[in-house]
Order: sequence, then C-alpha cells, then structure tokens
Amino acid sequence: MKLASKTTIGIATAIVLVAGIFGFAWYLRALDRDILFIIAPPADEATADLLVKLRRATNVPRDLFLYILPRTEDGNAASIIFQDENRPDSARFRALERLHQKLLDENPLHADERALWDEVVSDPLLEQYVAAARQKNYATLDIMMADQENLSEPKLMYARAPSYGGIRTGALALTLRAHRHRLQGELDQAARDIGAVLSLGHHILTRSPTLSESGIGRMILQPALTELAHYADARDDIALAEKVSWLGLWGDRTVNYWQLLSPLDTMPDFALRIAADTSLWTAVRVQALNMIAIGQVVRAKHVLSGADDRVVRGVEELVNSPDPQFAKAARITLGTLEWFDDLGPWGRLKFVRSNIQRMVVSTGW
Repeated sequence: MKLASKTTIGIATAIVLVAGIFGFAWYLRALDRDILFIIAPPADEATADLLVKLRRATNVPRDLFLYILPRTEDGNAASIIFQDENRPDSARFRALERLHQKLLDENPLHADERALWDEVVSDPLLEQYVAAARQKNYATLDIMMADQENLSEPKLMYARAPSYGGIRTGALALTLRAHRHRLQGELDQAARDIGAVLSLGHHILTRSPTLSESGIGRMILQPALTELAHYADARDDIALAEKVSWLGLWGDRTVNYWQLLSPLDTMPDFALRIAADTSLWTAVRVQALNMIAIGQVVRAKHVLSGADDRVVRGVEELVNSPDPQFAKAARITLGTLEWFDDLGPWGRLKFVRSNIQRMVVSTGW
C-alpha cells in the first residue's frame, strides 16, 4: 500500500484547517446574528434626532430651581439618605399615599388616618432628609459598588441600586408635613418642606447612576409639585400658579430612556458621544457606558479580536471626567473591556455563550 506523499498530507491538512477556520467564522457570524436579534432593536430615528430627543427629555425647567431648598452644604446627600436605610415598608408607603390623596380630595379623615398624619409630621427623622436636601452633591455609585469584589463581570451591569423605600416614604412624609403647614397658614414652613422634597427628587432624578434610580427621583417630585400648586393657590399668586402649573406638566411627563438607548450597543461611537455629553443626566450617560460594554462583550464578532481599540480609547478619555461618580463608572467600564480582552478567544466565546441571557436582562437595570 502506497503511503500518501508529504505534499498530499500537507494539502489535506491545509484544507481541513481552512475549512475549520471558515466553519468557525460562519458559526460566529450565525451566533452574532442571533445575539443581534435579541439585544439590538433597530433605531427608530437618526442619531442626531435621538440626541436632540435625549437633550430635550433631560432638560429641567429653570423655574424648578426657584423653589428648591438652597443647597448650601458641601457633602453627598446620598450618604445621609442611606445611612439608616431600612428594609422598605411598602404597606406604610401605600398608607401615606392614600392619606395624601384623601387630603388633596378634601375628604374627611378617619381617626386612624389622623393619628397616622400626626405621627408622620412629628417624626424627627424628617430633619435628616431636610439636611440631605441642603447638600450640594449626590452620588450613589460607591454605595452600589461597595461589594464589587463579589460581583461577576462586567461589574457595572450587575450592580444593584440601593433601596429607595426609606427616602420615598420620607419625602412623602415631608410633603404631608408641608400640607399641614399650609392648612395652618404656616406658608414659609410649607415652602421649606416642599423645597426639601424638590431638592431631593431633583438630585436623584439627575445625578443617579442608573435609570431605575432616576425614575425614583421623578416619583418623589410628583406629589411635591402637586403640593406646590396648592401652595401657590394659598399665596393667591397668579404668576406663581402659572409657573407651577407648567412644572406639574413637566413632572408628569414620562420618557422610556431604556427604549431610546437600547440601540446603542451596536453604535459605540454614538454611545461614546452620549456618554461624553455633560448636558445629559448622569443615568443616561452611565447607561451609554453600559451599552458600550454590552456591545463589546456580548457580541460574538469580538470573540477573536476582543474589544475594539477605538472604543477602548474612547472610554479611556472619559475616565478623566471632572465628575467623580461618572469617572468611576468609566473606570469600571474600561476594566470590563480589559477583562474581556484578557479572557482570550476561548474564554470570550465561553463567556458570550454562557452569559448572553443574563446580559440581556441586565440592559434593563
């Protein structure tokens, strides 16, 4: 039996290798198509239009700052808000919501409801929230990442926001105290409590690092804006009432930021542009970073090459942001991209295959 020549064996081996390479490339392309089908809804509008819409959606009316309690203290409001944050008491919060609505509707209170109102407005803890409202800064990312050593990679996408049960209840209690001050003719005290709630809500809305936290800020603002409208009526100030009515409409407006930002995982250059735009809220900018990371570490197209060098350089520039909280988010994102590169091709493939569903869920945090 004649053995095959070395040339024949070499050719056959080369054919097998080429076939394997093309087969693997085909597999990666097919996997990437499946991934894109899941995580990359097509953009409904041009990027320029999307940026305009984001800027418009994150614009805060200037009139709101006329009623916010002056922020005269250097410090982080979050460190005060969450120092005694207990497990959320949803039943108590719902009871306060019902009480506030009943007061707005001018319906008579039952004895237990009046007792609850008396208890709420005399709670000394409310002054803690007033003190927090006077702080100039607000940042929760350090709180979120306190146990980051125990978080799976990518860290920023898996981090959990702190509970907001205490501050939501406290803000509504302050609103109820403002309501009582107003009924008693103590309008300056009512304005102080309303301003404290507006300050806290604005802080959380505009400076929180996640979209879910930012949404809590709007929830906190809404009852206070309603109370502000009643305060304007008590002042019998027509000009004030007109300004406040516009603020109420703004407070009720809702925008689906997750939907707006969802195409960014396939548009890293535009995502970098949004992340660098300091006119946008922190949550929007951090979510852009989040989408950049998702677009790099979930995509099968990056299994062989790792993260795009251009994207890595863009995130490196954001690490020098003057906003410490955003700069930290950029550092975490950069660490995620470097971690993904260090996995190597087989490690990256394993990660993409085993974590795709978890990563998709994380886009909605």
